[in-house]
Amino acid sequence: MMIMLLLAWLLLKCMFLRFSSKKEFGKEVKLSEKAMYEILKEEYRNLGPFSFAEINVTLCFFLLIFLWFSRDPGFIPGWGSITWVEGKTKYVTDATVAMFVAILLFIVPSQKPKFNFCKQTEEGNASVLASHSSGLGAW
Repeated sequence: MMIMLLLAWLLLKCMFLRFSSKKEFGKEVKLSEKAMYEILKEEYRNLGPFSFAEINVTLCFFLLIFLWFSRDPGFIPGWGSITWVEGKTKYVTDATVAMFVAILLFIVPSQKPKFNFCKQTEEGNASVLASHSSGLGAW
């Protein structure tokens, strides 16, 4: 394990930090740390605000954590010990909660839905009525 840790450190050091020919632990490292910090700040700024999908995944993750902790906390009966108990057999486990949230992630939309049924204009109503009236003549 120690050999693999050393090899991984050397590989990362060579690929990303580059060996310096001067002092390894001197002022030069501090300058490169400042440069890396500025690069990371710039990349963080380029990320932009959270998208709708990222907010949904974050909320589902917090729901998962909440359901895990509240299933059977021990000091009070949780929702897992109140529901679905038949004798000593319990049907609700941590895997049940994980599967529920995984299925929920497939159900939740990735883009914010647009509800336009409240914002109809007169032109939109006229075109809808015209299309319906022309369709009725064919019946």
